[in-house]
Amino acid sequence: MRRLWSLALLGTILATVATAAPSALAAPTIPGVLHRIFKRTCDAPSPGHAACNAIAVTATGATTPAQPSPLASPGAVSPALTPAGFGPSDLRSAYNVASAAAANGAGRTVAIVDAYDDPNAASDLATYRQTYGIPACTAASGCFRKVSQTGGSSYPSGNTGWSEEISLDLDMVSAICPNCKILLVEATSTSYTSLGTAVNEAAKLGATEISNSYGGSEFSGEASTGATYYAHSGVDVTVSSGDDGYGVEFPAASQYVTAVGGTTLSHSTNARGWTESAWSDAGSGCSAYIPKPSYQHDTGCAKRTVADVSAVADPNTPVAVYDTYGESGWLEFGGTSVASPLVASIYALAGGRSGSAAAPTYGAYAYANPGQYNDAVGGSNGSCGGSYLCTGLGGYDGPTGVGSPNGAGPVTPPTPVPAISTAPTLSGSTIQGDVLTATTGTWTNSPTSYAYQWYDCTTSSTTTGCTSLGAGATGSTYTLPGGYTGFVAVAVTAINAGGPSTPAFASPAVGPVTELPPANLSAPTISGSLVQGQTLSASTGTWTNSPTSFAYQWFDCTTSSTTSCSSLGAGATGSTYPLPAGYTGFVTVAVSARNVGGSSAAVSANPVGPIMAGPPPSFTLTASPATQSVARGKSAAYTVTVTPKNGFTGSVAFTAGGLPAGVAASFSPASSGSSTTLTLTSTTSSPTGAHAIPITGTSGGLSSSTTVTLTLTGTCFLGFCF
Repeated sequence: MRRLWSLALLGTILATVATAAPSALAAPTIPGVLHRIFKRTCDAPSPGHAACNAIAVTATGATTPAQPSPLASPGAVSPALTPAGFGPSDLRSAYNVASAAAANGAGRTVAIVDAYDDPNAASDLATYRQTYGIPACTAASGCFRKVSQTGGSSYPSGNTGWSEEISLDLDMVSAICPNCKILLVEATSTSYTSLGTAVNEAAKLGATEISNSYGGSEFSGEASTGATYYAHSGVDVTVSSGDDGYGVEFPAASQYVTAVGGTTLSHSTNARGWTESAWSDAGSGCSAYIPKPSYQHDTGCAKRTVADVSAVADPNTPVAVYDTYGESGWLEFGGTSVASPLVASIYALAGGRSGSAAAPTYGAYAYANPGQYNDAVGGSNGSCGGSYLCTGLGGYDGPTGVGSPNGAGPVTPPTPVPAISTAPTLSGSTIQGDVLTATTGTWTNSPTSYAYQWYDCTTSSTTTGCTSLGAGATGSTYTLPGGYTGFVAVAVTAINAGGPSTPAFASPAVGPVTELPPANLSAPTISGSLVQGQTLSASTGTWTNSPTSFAYQWFDCTTSSTTSCSSLGAGATGSTYPLPAGYTGFVTVAVSARNVGGSSAAVSANPVGPIMAGPPPSFTLTASPATQSVARGKSAAYTVTVTPKNGFTGSVAFTAGGLPAGVAASFSPASSGSSTTLTLTSTTSSPTGAHAIPITGTSGGLSSSTTVTLTLTGTCFLGFCF
């Protein structure tokens, strides 16, 4: 349960109520500070949600002696008008950043992430800064910007509790880093999804520090949530550790953030002028889920230990805040909500403390540089057996971490990202299958690495019409794929500690890419009978790169080897080759393939042979139809076809024998190497019945015959047949 009063004061308050009138409060429990009663600003969170870690002072009793001290800067309010609570001069003095606050911070943007809208954020911020003599930070000047969690101007609904948190956060940035720009990102709700989305938006909009003054109970999925929303390389992400004493909240438990614990801050006569101890309600302890970061070496927690650093958070030593949304103006606040923006702003004065985008260190800086922090000793936030996890001890402890900042420390100047001096170039032939190679170009500011992205372009221009070739094309070389005929470009990004450069294109894009000529995968083969007069056929073989045509040349070889072969000339350039009569050698064929990329070298088939002599040339005759029936006195026609065999090429003369009485035969043509038409003409006196008529063809000493049948029908009388 979230507590309404500081446990350190609870006994005193109860005793006061029992023994005195309400206006007569007991003496403060902390020497030298006002006696205060306070309450939580935000309601307790439900699972999956966060509450703000702001605590508002609701009543002030007797004082010993009055504080804080007024500002001494020009334009500051007079001592009589100084609002109660620590102001900018106190905080700068306490953390030794007065000089840094005056000189540093330009170019840094501290983002504040909170839930809901504070409609009066800009005007309340203006009043705080004017009251303390801090130069104005307005939207008009570009110093202050307020956006929704998606970066727009449609803000969420207002909430008086969270508006107090917003005013507190904005005023703490103003107090420590007056030269910083301020970005307020308002989440739609208190869910980690909404708040995390707002954190991502802050990083997207260029925040160099992001303060988060909220938290809730840990949960089993927080590691994934932390990685999704709070891991921003090179950005200082600070998170308040919580206001419920010993115990751990999320997102303070995330290994990607600097968890900021809380202290009680008081004036002192020591050399520093201030003293700090662990605040009784600061959050601390061992995370239940987050692995221990490499920079933490304490032995009391197997997993992540909270906190990393600390700053004032005790509402008994509060800060002054101005808020008018549901409030009347000047208020006093405590809670680790004070500490988170204070540390974020001090880190902004130092130029950042989370490494670079290329080499993030997250919360490791304090552990590596403990001399830059005030060791807060004394105080406890709960029961842990007196160990460092809940007790303010010398060195590292849970409630205060390494300690509170002691000055901005050595300022880390921002490393300028590389800038292009000479554009990258491409080398290699633009033929499918070849490899293009990109140079890096030359860059300023000492790049330490380079990233490449190859592009498909429609023309040689790299300004329009180029589409990324994706994750598979991110090396310094690129192999041109088969079938690709466009233009190719590459963009090179140079990276150093400051981050990545703007990508620079090698221009112009190279292309168009052409195909490679086909390459043979398997040789052609020859099929067919190895006999004179037969026809051989050649296959193409198999080829790469999609041939569109093939060329053939047949060769006469003396053996089965292709080493002693002679071209058979222009008459032997088809996919088939008829073996001439009398040829007895070996035959091969050479095939070449062609595409738009050109022609391949010719590849020969294994020679076949020797060619054998076949039977002598001859021919056969066939007749169609083989039989016909007509009336006496009529004619019948037949087609007689010559079929050459074994290379026969001669002309055949035709004769018909065994003609019935009165039947005459004629051939047209009388001789042919292919076919002729036989006409049989009868008379009325020709005998009826079926008559077999032999047909003979002769060519030199060769002959062949076939037979046709003529059937004559009908009765004739006085010259008429019927």
